[in-house]
Amino acid sequence: SAVAAEYEPGSQYLIGPELYPLFRRVVGMTLATLVAASAVGLGVSLLLGGLADFRAGEFLMDTLEFVLRAALVAVVVIVAVFAWLQRSEVRPAARARATGRWDPRTLPAVQGPERATRFDSIVGLVATAVALVILGGIGRMATEALPEIPAVIRPLLRHAVIDGVMLLQVAAVLSALAHAVALVHGRWRRYTRAVRVVADAIGAFVFVRVPVELVVHRGALYESGLSENFVRWLIVNGIVVGVIGMIVIVGLSTRSWRGRRRARASGTAAAPTVAAFAIFFAALPAAARAQAPAASDSGPVAFPAGELVRREYRSETFGETRAIQVYLPPGYDAAAARPYPALYLLHGVMEDETAWWAKGRIDEILDDLIARGVVEPMIAVMPLGYGFPDAATRAPEMLSPLTDQLAVAEAFAEGLLGEIVPLVDREYRTRADAGSRAIAGLSMGGSQALYVGLNHPETFDHVVSLSGALIMFGGRYSEWFPTVGSPGGRLPAVVDLSVGSDDFLLPVNRYFVAWLAERGASLDLHEGPGGHDWEVYRREIARVAPLLFPSGTPRVASRGASQSRMSAPSTPPAPVP
Repeated sequence: SAVAAEYEPGSQYLIGPELYPLFRRVVGMTLATLVAASAVGLGVSLLLGGLADFRAGEFLMDTLEFVLRAALVAVVVIVAVFAWLQRSEVRPAARARATGRWDPRTLPAVQGPERATRFDSIVGLVATAVALVILGGIGRMATEALPEIPAVIRPLLRHAVIDGVMLLQVAAVLSALAHAVALVHGRWRRYTRAVRVVADAIGAFVFVRVPVELVVHRGALYESGLSENFVRWLIVNGIVVGVIGMIVIVGLSTRSWRGRRRARASGTAAAPTVAAFAIFFAALPAAARAQAPAASDSGPVAFPAGELVRREYRSETFGETRAIQVYLPPGYDAAAARPYPALYLLHGVMEDETAWWAKGRIDEILDDLIARGVVEPMIAVMPLGYGFPDAATRAPEMLSPLTDQLAVAEAFAEGLLGEIVPLVDREYRTRADAGSRAIAGLSMGGSQALYVGLNHPETFDHVVSLSGALIMFGGRYSEWFPTVGSPGGRLPAVVDLSVGSDDFLLPVNRYFVAWLAERGASLDLHEGPGGHDWEVYRREIARVAPLLFPSGTPRVASRGASQSRMSAPSTPPAPVP
């Protein structure tokens, strides 16, 4: 027996010769499905507005990232499933050979309502694994898109996509368990059938709920500014996918229970429906983002656009090359004598110097405010906001309770004051005085803006914290701000704090404002609607910018400018959605 065991195929191969052809076919079909579904989703997003607002590159990078991650996870899952089948000595049924020799394995398997064929269970398991990968990617994309879309359709995205994805994931896990047990035992038992019924019921509920939600909320879709054709596309596709899904689920469940011919695994025949549903879900958040224009009461008014440039520099503080994003206002001329004030914008945890442009649309906000004469034309500087090197991989350290937040803040302040501010004043036409500099930040950046600004009023005379993550102070306010309230100490001319009424950071912001009041610094905390998201940050930076550098010369927006990307709202300054 020991000698025979050495020749056992299961101990020789991860995936043996009998399973390898099937393994290759499954991997090929899986990768082709992922690429096709992602290509369709990208095409829909571009046609519905991605090219029009210069976001084609963003959509393409998101799609490529999703395809690579999904393909890697799918291949790993498929390899694991087939390796387990190899160790379990499961083999696909042999086909009839052309040699004419009779092989009893070519006889059809005995059929019946309890019979579970190995081939169908294998493909059902693999299809379920692929569905879980696709659904996971769609759920992540939808969650990331949630803060970027108009608030009026956020409930629809939550119910029709995010909740639907979670329910389908639960159904897929239950179905996978039922297939695995049936594969081991070779037959359907009462409890495995019961699990399949529950999974089918959850899937049916989702397929019914999605079109119903779209129809019920069609008014909100129109109010959000989406085009009429796009709304119709959503509703029609939702109904079609829902009907197909219901037909497949009901038909396969009935066929399996009655035992007609073969009790085929629902995952095999339902693959086209899963792919169609995945394409629909993948296109919805991206297309909704692309289609959502800025609201305007006065009709479309075009205005000149500023310029965004990227500037790399060698940081001696951190021993690495870093970059800053710089917004130059419309009409900026490096050779002209006119100097400009500078606004330094700091991002949040797990973001970088591109966040205020890619997510905050700061260029559009400043273009709008400058064109309407609400603010003075200014330069905006967006640096990388981490007080340690290799931030791309070490950013999660900012969330660790073991991190010395004060030491990190001191290092960041050293790099900002010693390297970035002199670089900007040297290479751009800025007014190099404290009254012409403002520092603002969101979340982690809000705490950094307060730390730098309150401790260095000789450099920044305007300080803004948007939903500041003041928990980083650890309640040690006197240690972080030793000069506040002390004899001879002074505050910047403008100190503005704001936070959403639903933000989990609201209490700590209130505590900090109360601490400042105890030391003679009476400040108002602006509590507006919203949570810890970009809609609040965009609204608040549009509100506070006129307080920093107000304009004394109104400018008239020029109609028909080719570089316009958003509509100018009526005065007083309206928040950018």
